[in-house]
Amino acid sequence: MLTTYAKNSETRLLDLIAKTRDGSGGYYVVHFNFSRLSDHYKNEYQLKISVNIINDILREAEGYVFITSDFDIFVFCKSVLPNVVKKMIFQLRYLYMDDQLAYQGEGRENPDFCDIYELKIGWNDLFNIAKAKLERLEREIEKENYPITQLDDGGVLTPAKLASVEQELGKTNIAHAFRSQPVCAAKHDGFKVIFSEAYINIAALGNQLRTRVDLLSNRTLFRYLTQILDGKMLEFIAKNSRKYLQSALSINLNIETLLSQNFADFDKMIDEDFKKNIVIEINLGDVFSDMHGFTAARKILQDAGYRICLDGLNNLSFLQIDRETLGFDLAKIYWNADLHSDVKRKQSKDLVNAVKKCGASRVILARCDSKDAVYYGQSLGISLFQGRYIDSLLDPESEIVN
Repeated sequence: MLTTYAKNSETRLLDLIAKTRDGSGGYYVVHFNFSRLSDHYKNEYQLKISVNIINDILREAEGYVFITSDFDIFVFCKSVLPNVVKKMIFQLRYLYMDDQLAYQGEGRENPDFCDIYELKIGWNDLFNIAKAKLERLEREIEKENYPITQLDDGGVLTPAKLASVEQELGKTNIAHAFRSQPVCAAKHDGFKVIFSEAYINIAALGNQLRTRVDLLSNRTLFRYLTQILDGKMLEFIAKNSRKYLQSALSINLNIETLLSQNFADFDKMIDEDFKKNIVIEINLGDVFSDMHGFTAARKILQDAGYRICLDGLNNLSFLQIDRETLGFDLAKIYWNADLHSDVKRKQSKDLVNAVKKCGASRVILARCDSKDAVYYGQSLGISLFQGRYIDSLLDPESEIVN
């Protein structure tokens, strides 16, 4: 098990490196350059998720985790297989996938995301880095120049606004923000609705709040609020069960919610035979940040008859996951600019093989805003689709945009 030292651990970091100058201990080090992340990712909540991922993957390993004052993370470990380290780096890279530090243009991995050192070889470089970190910390202490969270008068979601937003959400009726979007199978004569995804339109919800705030401006804080929104969603569906529990649907929920009393109460009011018509969508980032929780939730859900959809995949992460290993029933890939129509490209061929392995009827291509997205998905072997293009075909007169 890894020993974790909290922020401002520069002194301990330098001390350990100094003690291992001769390469003793057999450590090698992964240095995550999180000080280069965008500002909205550099907070205590995001650090906690990162450390949880590290400790979960390396739970059998011996070593240390150091978190420096500028949000860099140093992982010292030994007797760990290279594939395990690669898995750790991949999962953390995916956690920050929207930041340029993780991925550059066209989904290319940014080599600056992390550095790996063998102490026998890279001791001098690592020592100099740690020394510079400590010197930086000492300068900040002398100047009393620690970063301070500043209030803003705009719509950015800040910690200062979080409390008032929480209170408002607890009292808000989400009926005007409730939406559903069909997931369809492509047939020769059109699209057939298989189930509909129930969700809360965040822009519409934000317009209902007295506190002027863009709920999506800070993804980390919004992630915290989603637990409240989960509860509102379950409550709303339960109260309107005659309308929303008559046909198959999916709900995107956090792992914490699935293991909570809120979901247990929701589960009790669902007819046993109907549970097979409910798909629970879980985001891949949520799975990576709490693998033990996911395993527990998966067993509870599938034993009860629900199906699980692994949500939030892109063309890169889909190639890295295995349905049998993680035990999910469906996978949702999001259409993006990196997916091209040239099926002869190596990446496309890899996707074709991955779709076959997962099961063609188990893969959903989402955010299909054009027929080109559907055509490309079909060329990969995908048969389930979701997006505005399908919405427009099913209901051309609808004024609601998902």
